Amino acid sequence: MPANHHPWLVQGSLALVTLGIAVASLCFGQYPLSLSAVGHTLVHLPPGEGVIGQIVWSVRLPRVVMALLAGGALGLCGATLQGVFQNPLVDPHIIGVTAGSAFGGTLAILLGVGSLLMMASTFFFGLVALGLIYALAALQGRDSTLGLILSGIILSGFFAALVSLMQYLADSEETLPNIVFWLLGSFATASWHKVLLMFLPLAVAAGALWKLRWRINLLALEERDARSLGVPVAALRRGVLVCCAVLVAAQVAVSGSIAWMGLVVPHLARLLVGADHRRLLPTAFWLGAALMLVVDDLARTLTQAEIPIGIITALLGAAAVYRVAGAITTPEYDPMNSSLSLQALRYGHRQPLFAPLTLACRPGEIWAVLGANGRGKSTLLDTLTGVLPPLGGEMQCEGGLALVPQSFRPAFRWRVSDVVLMGRARHVDLFAQPDEEDARRVEQALAQLGIAALAEDDFGALSGGQQQLVLIARALVSASQNILLDEPCSALDLGNQQVVLQLIGDLAHRQARTVLFTTHDPNHALQVASHTLLLLPEGRWLAGETADVLSETHLRQAYGLPVRLIRHAASAFPLLAPGFTLRR
Repeated sequence: MPANHHPWLVQGSLALVTLGIAVASLCFGQYPLSLSAVGHTLVHLPPGEGVIGQIVWSVRLPRVVMALLAGGALGLCGATLQGVFQNPLVDPHIIGVTAGSAFGGTLAILLGVGSLLMMASTFFFGLVALGLIYALAALQGRDSTLGLILSGIILSGFFAALVSLMQYLADSEETLPNIVFWLLGSFATASWHKVLLMFLPLAVAAGALWKLRWRINLLALEERDARSLGVPVAALRRGVLVCCAVLVAAQVAVSGSIAWMGLVVPHLARLLVGADHRRLLPTAFWLGAALMLVVDDLARTLTQAEIPIGIITALLGAAAVYRVAGAITTPEYDPMNSSLSLQALRYGHRQPLFAPLTLACRPGEIWAVLGANGRGKSTLLDTLTGVLPPLGGEMQCEGGLALVPQSFRPAFRWRVSDVVLMGRARHVDLFAQPDEEDARRVEQALAQLGIAALAEDDFGALSGGQQQLVLIARALVSASQNILLDEPCSALDLGNQQVVLQLIGDLAHRQARTVLFTTHDPNHALQVASHTLLLLPEGRWLAGETADVLSETHLRQAYGLPVRLIRHAASAFPLLAPGFTLRR
């Protein structure tokens, strides 16, 4: 795991290094300057007097500031998008904004408009691209991350074709070279006017992402997990993508399309401070700014003629990706007044799977949901957590709801404590960050489950049983009355199954929680569940006390084979033995 104990030290060091590179960059160019001359000019007022003053204040300093802001914007945007889409190969090009902005700039160059109109066109078409992506995803009925990625790829190809058309129509003597050079990225036309036009939208978008930095962590969860924690997934994702679109459009508007920075920088930043966006976003900003300054220095000093930025970032980016590829890898509830109740609920994807379902799950009760594969257990959980809208009836959930999924496979390396902290989403305001009380609850939950020693460990390196305990801890810190568990014992050995079943019992009997879990093993229901919902063929269901529902007759109807209840004096509960008939 990266060293996360002193993230501010890493960020502060990067900021100082970036500022140092920025000052050093003022020395480079066709007219070399000494560091002492640059320093004297920077502190000398009024600025811009003499030849050196003009070079520093009017030529090089705007360029350095623009490169710093552009690199920081791309690093920040890339880190955010990889978190939103939970994909280490995502960069700002994936949402189509870069391609849309590139078309806007190319069109402006072809028409020969002024620099201000060119920047406006670039910015406008970048935001239009994002709107078209959402419209295309809506037409496909996919407002998910996959739907947005597919729409982004489609729109990127479309705008790339339009850019090629503009190049084909351009005058090959003058306009076409200008288009090609601009598309490859450059800060050669930097001015204080452009710096200001870039800074204003960048400051607004970056400020919003800074306030939302912990919320972005929650997008690492499966959608139904996040919804169960009170996260408005679609609205949060949409707001974050708008901020990223503003960042990219502002960058492309002043410096052209620059590839690879938004892909490479987040990986390097993640190696330094981990996947938590509270640490990752500022680190990615400063790291992107520093690298862009170095790239720009190389672009204007390696040869007599300035090399386009995009060529150097592509060469360095490919090498960096190869190098780091191995590393990618509310008030508390009142139990007496809280419950989960379903009244004539009809659920399914397009058609109801069962006859209207009516249940009343009360505090202290444990409900097991059993049924054959494909019967609708997961679909029921998706409906309860809000991923699927009900097709009819009513559902009432008082005291909040938390889901413990079968597994959690994040795209990046998360500390155990950060995974558990995600459970506090409902109790942290939109633009706020978790505080000491939230951290204390995380420590309490880990200690309660006997895994406090794992707090700083990599979640992905834990065993299946340990991961399941961490996910239960995440549900505990949510302070939700209703706990849903999706096949909690499906991948566990017998010893860990007992641990999890005991925890389920403790949640209900000692904390008066309402617990509902799905399972394929009727023995689990007999051992711990007070009530059972049995999903039968042909849309029928049975619900009631476990001893009444799990009869031999009912189980035969559910699974299509004989099942015997075996009672033994040494066991307080009967055991179920399926009567398999195997050909020999």
